[in-house]
Amino acid sequence: MRNWADARHDCVNQGGDLVSITEPFEQAFIQSQVHQISMGVSIWMGGHDSFTEGGWEWTDGSPFRYINWNAGNPDDYAGEDCLSMLINSGFWNDDNCDYQRGYICKRRGNTPVPHDGFETAYICEDSSAVLHCEFNSSINIQSAFFGRKSDKICPHQEGATGTCTVDGILPVIRKNCEGQRFCFLYAHVEKDPCPNTSKYMEVVYSCEPHVCLESLGAAQGGTIPDSSFSASSSTDSGHGPSNGRLDSSSCWMPSSAGNSWIQVNLGFAKKVTGVVMQGCKGADHWVYKFKLQHSIDGSTWTDYTADGGVLPGTMDRDTHEIYILGTPVSAQYVRIIPQDFNGQAGLRLDILGCSPNYAVSCGTKPYFDFSSDRKIVHCPAGCASKPYTVYGSIVYEGNSHICAAAIHAGVILNEIGGDCTLLKEPAQNFYAGSKRNGITSKQYEGYSSVSYQFADGELRCSGHDWYEFGEFCYKPSVEKRTWHSALHECRSMGADLVSIQSMTEQSWLESYLYLAETSDVWIGLNDLDFQGLFSWSDNQWVTFTYWAPGEPNNHLGFKEDCVEMFYHNGRWNDVPCTELNTYICKKPKAHYPVPSAIPTVYGCTQGWDAYGYSCYWMEETPRAWSDAKAFCEQQNSKLLHIGDIYEQSHFTVKLAGYTGLWWIGLRAHGESGGVDYIWDNGAPLTFTHWDRNQPDSHAGTCVGMTTSPTGGFWDDKSCTDAYPFVCEVPRPDITPPTPAPTPPISQGCADGWTAESHFRNCYKLFTVDFSKKKSWPSAREDCISRGADLVSIHNMEEENFLSMYTKGKTKWIGLKHDPINGGYHWSDGTPVSHTNWGGGEPNNHEGREDCVQMESNSAGTSSWWNDMNCDAHEDWICMITKGKTPIIPPVPPPPIPAPDCGTNPGWRKNGDICYYYNDTDIVDFHTAILRCYAEKAQLVSILNKDEQAYVNTMVGITLRCTLES
Repeated sequence: MRNWADARHDCVNQGGDLVSITEPFEQAFIQSQVHQISMGVSIWMGGHDSFTEGGWEWTDGSPFRYINWNAGNPDDYAGEDCLSMLINSGFWNDDNCDYQRGYICKRRGNTPVPHDGFETAYICEDSSAVLHCEFNSSINIQSAFFGRKSDKICPHQEGATGTCTVDGILPVIRKNCEGQRFCFLYAHVEKDPCPNTSKYMEVVYSCEPHVCLESLGAAQGGTIPDSSFSASSSTDSGHGPSNGRLDSSSCWMPSSAGNSWIQVNLGFAKKVTGVVMQGCKGADHWVYKFKLQHSIDGSTWTDYTADGGVLPGTMDRDTHEIYILGTPVSAQYVRIIPQDFNGQAGLRLDILGCSPNYAVSCGTKPYFDFSSDRKIVHCPAGCASKPYTVYGSIVYEGNSHICAAAIHAGVILNEIGGDCTLLKEPAQNFYAGSKRNGITSKQYEGYSSVSYQFADGELRCSGHDWYEFGEFCYKPSVEKRTWHSALHECRSMGADLVSIQSMTEQSWLESYLYLAETSDVWIGLNDLDFQGLFSWSDNQWVTFTYWAPGEPNNHLGFKEDCVEMFYHNGRWNDVPCTELNTYICKKPKAHYPVPSAIPTVYGCTQGWDAYGYSCYWMEETPRAWSDAKAFCEQQNSKLLHIGDIYEQSHFTVKLAGYTGLWWIGLRAHGESGGVDYIWDNGAPLTFTHWDRNQPDSHAGTCVGMTTSPTGGFWDDKSCTDAYPFVCEVPRPDITPPTPAPTPPISQGCADGWTAESHFRNCYKLFTVDFSKKKSWPSAREDCISRGADLVSIHNMEEENFLSMYTKGKTKWIGLKHDPINGGYHWSDGTPVSHTNWGGGEPNNHEGREDCVQMESNSAGTSSWWNDMNCDAHEDWICMITKGKTPIIPPVPPPPIPAPDCGTNPGWRKNGDICYYYNDTDIVDFHTAILRCYAEKAQLVSILNKDEQAYVNTMVGITLRCTLES
């Protein structure tokens, strides 16, 4: 048993981390293991919100895409920042990180699991799991078993010996999962042939890429002519073989069901990978079991037996039921033979597959025969990350790998692959190398037998209203719609609601949120298919999440199944799908014509980039800060200043493609001690984005911005260092909106609070006996309970005032280091525009000092800051806006015991109820019950607001008992 931090330390020492759970399958597996534990309340997992309250994340960096909270959780009761799983139910609970719990570690296996293209899933009886495949692929069920044939699988269940087989499982599993990207399975049957034997489900499946799952033309409107359909018989001309096309207005129906068949001539031999089945239009006739035969010449037929011989069909009139063949076949003729049916044997169908040589691998090189100088192939996704060799640019030497060359040429996207057309070209003596789209081609000089280039145009976006980023196009819309209406509108344009795969893409999208003005923005994330499991509407895999604090939470039990992006900070929030929001559509680049005129950047001189209301010049020649400032002024501009998160997001992405540091127009001013950060153009400092352990002014007083891999954070550097820089000038023909007028300063402070007359805030120092001093989190909670916050300091004048006001004292201020997001931040969210570090500070002693205290000398003539362990107990300063009346918090319990309640000095009395509180022991729930029982009491129950207010005065106390006197 360990506390959360020690548990994680032990997992890391073993090469892993505390467990993260990202899907129901993993939850079911972990829950089945935890359920065997015979003692304790809960067990530690790797989730925490210790850096941003409510901002839950996994310690191993996995996306927080699946949730399984217990009812009423997370509730942050007494500052619960760590995640545990309840042993009896498997639900999640936010927990006190100091409690002693068992824990689960997780790490990658020491050796790869033997893999022949098939996955095997085991599901214990009465448990559930999810089968899933990557984007652009579908589940293909190879076999399924439910029963027991081994005592090594699910061995902890009662009755885990003996043998048992439940019949009829394979067609059920195929019905649910075949052709889907993911499906959910529950290991249970109603009619159990062996109820005394515990069972498990074993499913063997593969993920078939969508490379060769195209319609071969048998559907309505397809390329196969009506004459290529034939059948054993038909009831009438309205139900002939050609009426058997998928989505036709009728169906094929034989005059006699016995030994009936329908067949399709594909024109020439093709690779057949699947069948789509459908019932009759307008009548309850469908085939729910069938056999398949295939032939090369139309006279010699082969039964398809690889998947058991009898295949599942459909169960209604109109649903498309996709069956993927476990073993694809090569055939020109495909025959469907009905076996079992509803009503009469009627069906509509399509055949799936591709030309035999159509799909290629990442390692394929071209082969041109004498009959054709043109070749069409389909490349899979991800070839840029596989070994490749490419020679040339535009025209490629014949030994170049096709798919890598196609990515280099810009005719397919690495993320999704696609079709491309090769054109045979005469050999050349020289091929120039280059780097494009993540592929580096080599120079080649010498003999070559053949060359090729691509007939397809370079991939681009369809118009100027689509914004290009990476390999995708994005279109923001200011029209407000429901989530489903926005999805429909995006899909009508061949796109989908935006999916976000990385922090870089998130930052780029944030830079356009100013277009949304005051509306939040729909994205494609939702949990409509399975409550608590979030997925993208375009079926991309969830690899990244960016939840707002406290989200996702299904607030107040409403069906919050759709996800919006907050316009003011880019964070995500789950809300009902019926809300009205703006939205962003996303689609891959495609082969669109070159625009007739290259669009110009409105209002910017040639060579300057435009964003928002400014033009920017990226100067790559390194200069000292003052020389960079002079260079910009010679261009009638200023060094870059950043006013909000949108502009910052733009440069976070922009600088991700560069290296080193880039100067911006921010500089610290002041003598030794306190310094104020001021923009060189005189603009107010309204936003900061400091890097880890910044600002500290140790290395210098000028500020630069970091680049790759995650660009955009601000660092102090020596002003004499030479770095590239960015110049900025307003766009002359675009006027930014007029900022809201600054409200006048209110006069006076409440009793006990103080300030200078021209200050906008009032301050109060809380100096107390040592026993009542508070940790940084508790001090902030106290300020918030008063309608205030811990003090934030923004200039030397405020610093000097507070130094004199609190002379001779050491006290908490609102500055705190965020080791995840980087840099120091004020607790009230205001920008860090002033620092006053003491000598050698901040030093983060032993890696444990994240909070900041202010010290003043006895005369109050000087002060300095020091980083300190947040658990240290100090006095504190609260700050409240002038004109706002402070709240008086509830009165704490009387310091004297209530002897009529009991002999233990911990008893207190309120009205007719006695309360005992314990702040010395940290115990679990069941131990707390026993402790209260020993006092002849029970754990406290709260029946009204007055009692709640009284108990609130005991915040931080871990054990509360109640006894009626």
